[in-house]
Amino acid sequence: MPPLFFFWITVALLFLLVEIGNPGLFFFIAFSFGAFCASVVSYYYATAYTVQALVFLGSSIAIFALMRSLGRTYRPGQVATNVWALQGKKGVVVAEIESHKKGQVKIGGEVWAAATSDGAALAVDTQIIVQVVKGAHLIVKEYDTN
Repeated sequence: MPPLFFFWITVALLFLLVEIGNPGLFFFIAFSFGAFCASVVSYYYATAYTVQALVFLGSSIAIFALMRSLGRTYRPGQVATNVWALQGKKGVVVAEIESHKKGQVKIGGEVWAAATSDGAALAVDTQIIVQVVKGAHLIVKEYDTN
């Protein structure tokens, strides 16, 4: 076996280990793939080191471009986080919401200031659903369980 074959396999494994050590980066996997391609070229064709280096660079750039294009097109959906994740959640009134005044609701173990959009009053233990998040308080309405 050509000695450069072992060099490229070693480089491929090192880049793979760096990738494993940095999960979610997906940068070094392209170089690992490029080194693997160069090792295949060195094993079967025993060409000059320059050709192997060009195969390494070319295949690394190609796989990086492919991964980048796949990453741009793959959007599983925007995930709502922080207070925006509360929209549509159900909860219960823990401090009465008086007409055109704020009260408090409990959603997922957290207590939030809340008001109703139509100014209606809601009694304690009324089931609610969050319609809108406005700043640091929620706009809710009574949730019909029927």
